Amino acid sequence: MQKYVFFFNNHFICFTPSLFDKYSQDNRCEKVIYPELVNNDTFNSFFSVLNRQNWIVVYGSEFKKILKYFLKNIEIVRAGGGVVVNQMDMILFIYRNHKWDLPKGKAEQGENIRETSLREVKEECGLQRIEINKYICRTYHIYQYENKFILKKTYWFEMSSKIAQELKPQEEEGITKVEWMNREQINSKVYENTYENIRHLIDTYFDKTKKA
Repeated sequence: MQKYVFFFNNHFICFTPSLFDKYSQDNRCEKVIYPELVNNDTFNSFFSVLNRQNWIVVYGSEFKKILKYFLKNIEIVRAGGGVVVNQMDMILFIYRNHKWDLPKGKAEQGENIRETSLREVKEECGLQRIEINKYICRTYHIYQYENKFILKKTYWFEMSSKIAQELKPQEEEGITKVEWMNREQINSKVYENTYENIRHLIDTYFDKTKKA
């Protein structure tokens, strides 16, 4: 089922054609359809609702039309990142701004998104030899910068590190730790102190891995 999930801090807005997906089944979500808000003020209307409700599911046959107006006044930037796996099936995490995160960054001029993803992982983690295995998914993260709303559209790839390498956090980017973690450590350590979009990404990755 086609759907779009946009994260803003620990809030999210999900646009979907129906209520039969995992987000809409969560009783904490406010499930709404807003045909009356399909206009140039749609974006501000949704953020007004988020002041009262952390999670919103917008559904119905008009969801793409509503989504179009929601995105109308947001600047979009492309980014790439990696879920790096070693030979023991551990995943590489970075610690930045007091949160566990995954390595990622904005695309530079002239780069394709695979090049961006590899460069950012190498720079942020100090790795030299990694390779892309497959594409995982996209995430959409909204943030404010200089009184503007920016949408970071991040393309995620599974990557592999097949040899032992020294890890070196990119301190100038605020990264203080780089650590390999197994599934138990991710559940007990990362999920308790990360961003909602990273939880979503890891859940998506584990789900795809289980089905493969």
